[in-house]
Amino acid sequence: MQAIRTGSCCYYSKIGERAARYVGSPIAKHVFITVEDLTKHTIELAGRLPRLDAIIAVPRSGLMPGSILATILHVPLYAISPMLRHVTYIGNGHRLGRQPQAPSGNVLVIDDTASHGGTLAEILAALKGQVDLRKVYTAAIYASPKAAEKLLDFVAHVYPQPHFLEWCFVNTFWAIHLAFDFDGIICAEPTTYDAAPEYRHFLSNARPLYLPKMHAPIIVSARCDWTRHASLDWLTRHNITPKKLILWEDHPDARWATPDTVALWKAQHLANLRHTDQIKLYAESDPGQAATIAEAAKMPVICPVARRVFGIEYLPDLEQMEPCHD
Repeated sequence: MQAIRTGSCCYYSKIGERAARYVGSPIAKHVFITVEDLTKHTIELAGRLPRLDAIIAVPRSGLMPGSILATILHVPLYAISPMLRHVTYIGNGHRLGRQPQAPSGNVLVIDDTASHGGTLAEILAALKGQVDLRKVYTAAIYASPKAAEKLLDFVAHVYPQPHFLEWCFVNTFWAIHLAFDFDGIICAEPTTYDAAPEYRHFLSNARPLYLPKMHAPIIVSARCDWTRHASLDWLTRHNITPKKLILWEDHPDARWATPDTVALWKAQHLANLRHTDQIKLYAESDPGQAATIAEAAKMPVICPVARRVFGIEYLPDLEQMEPCHD
């Protein structure tokens, strides 16, 4: 023991004092986080980190901030998945030169988000024996208050659950309770009216936007019902089989009877879907419609264009409806 205390033991190397923790400012629960936000907040976090020798990112989403940090800090990038529990060297170009196949020194484990810490616990358990855990720091760009307070060393921003994230909101576990607009959500908005000859070309060639693939989606769209065949064909070509596709069946011009006609029509369908299909949220492309739908249906409405969730006060307890995964 005396040899260890004095540092003269040949089998013991003292670990330096760990860097202080950092937890950034809170983000309101109604905010919709974009990829642009993720990039900006990752760069901000880079200035708060201690000296690092390697980054270990948690695939898939953790690879986005992990790659940014590894590039900025000029250190090698590795990955470890809770599915494949070994560290994988990602590789690099000529600027970084030859790197070891296993991380060493001060290592940062990074993910995009952290909720309850389940994934983090799996990762740390898997890392045992692969790296020196005394030199491992943990970080997330967005963390729930609990995770930020007790589980992580570095957090860019505290963000209450559920996390509304541009890169995965249509393919997360709670998305089984989410219904979708078509144009402006699943695909880009049309650049022409549906009475124009060019509209049929749009139906077949619309640019994909947010593709729901984890759960068979329920789509509530003001597209006219005559587009059903073309709409289903487009979805099939993008490997999407909808559970329901609800389209406008009345006269096309009736959609514009009042400024709120379409929004109130969608709200009525969503109110019914709440009881028949456990729909609890909706994704809408138009901010004005999103606000009206949220109030009329008493349901949260995600609007990526507005970067917010309207009607957040109607948010149900999603943790009770679906198991939460970080």
